[in-house]
Amino acid sequence: MLKPLSRSFQDGDEEQVVELYNKITGRNRTVPQHQWEWLHPPEGRGMMWVIEDETTKKIIGHHGLIPVRIVYQGKSYRLGKTENTIIHPKLLGNGLYFLYEKKFFSESSEQFDLLATTAGDGAPGKIRKRLNYKPVSHYEIYFTLCNAAHVKKNVQKRLSGKKVNKLLNFTLSNIAGLLTCLSYPFFSAKKVTHKKIELSYITSINELRNELDRFWEDNKACFGITIDRSSHFLQWRIFENPNINYTFIAAKQEETLVGYIILKKTHGRLDYGVIEDIVAKDLSIDIYLSLLQEAKNYCNKEHYAAIIFPTLSSNSRLKNIFKKGGYSSDQFLLKRLRSMFKKAPKNTEFLINKLQCPIDDNDLYDASKWYFTGLFFEGIH
Repeated sequence: MLKPLSRSFQDGDEEQVVELYNKITGRNRTVPQHQWEWLHPPEGRGMMWVIEDETTKKIIGHHGLIPVRIVYQGKSYRLGKTENTIIHPKLLGNGLYFLYEKKFFSESSEQFDLLATTAGDGAPGKIRKRLNYKPVSHYEIYFTLCNAAHVKKNVQKRLSGKKVNKLLNFTLSNIAGLLTCLSYPFFSAKKVTHKKIELSYITSINELRNELDRFWEDNKACFGITIDRSSHFLQWRIFENPNINYTFIAAKQEETLVGYIILKKTHGRLDYGVIEDIVAKDLSIDIYLSLLQEAKNYCNKEHYAAIIFPTLSSNSRLKNIFKKGGYSSDQFLLKRLRSMFKKAPKNTEFLINKLQCPIDDNDLYDASKWYFTGLFFEGIH
């Protein structure tokens, strides 16, 4: 029988934590990847706790808060983002874990201005709502399809490993390609009318470190509540990330940085691109459209079937940008499913605990005040 006891994370716990994480999640994380995320983030070492079996000294649970700097109306705040809440199955369902997280919450509340969890569903979401976390919004995904030939090729590739005969494979892949062609009018982008914008692919933060900081200092007030995109943060989160190889596309006008878009590739039933982040000077629609068009050009070249952008629902600013960029919303599909079935598909929520943060509640819990991109997520596959 397990005899659980909680304590703060200690150096040397990494191997057991990673072993438990991989066992629970089915992922294949390494100790160096864990150290990158938890021991070396720009805002300092993450706050971590472990639960160990008093008898065997084996770690059977972990909870942590990664410090992230956010900005709003010229001021910055230290946000603690809950990640890697994992627990041995034998400790689930008896209410015991709530007592542990309540203790961890008490110990961490003075270290942060506010707390957030990006996965406010299931048991963790219920626990955090009991700890006064409140929903800002659920997630919404904007998507667009790439070249029909690439969709067809991706479908063929996925079916080739299944017990599907060649005729059925041929038929299904061609239907997918045809449907993609028929859908093109729904994903047409507005024509760019901005003055000439030069686009370049960046492989090292040193290529534009100072320009990034100047750009962000001049424009951060435009974006509402969002991640503080200092070059120091982007170096850690994007360029030194050991989990993901990103594609960073910078936009310049008259040799001045006016925006950028960051992409990653995701392997699933289909290979598709994900927009991790996108910003533009003064929220210029034309700069956004130039970046989105270049992203599509790149994804076509790489033979991706589609591109997606995850964000918060009820954000009219981003909705307008992506609609003009030829993207549709997954909420359209969810609404149709809700009309067909009595039980509606559940959406994962983004939750915030205000703690002592001075941002007014009317702003903090209003999704339209947030500029939410993939930078809020963990930075792993």
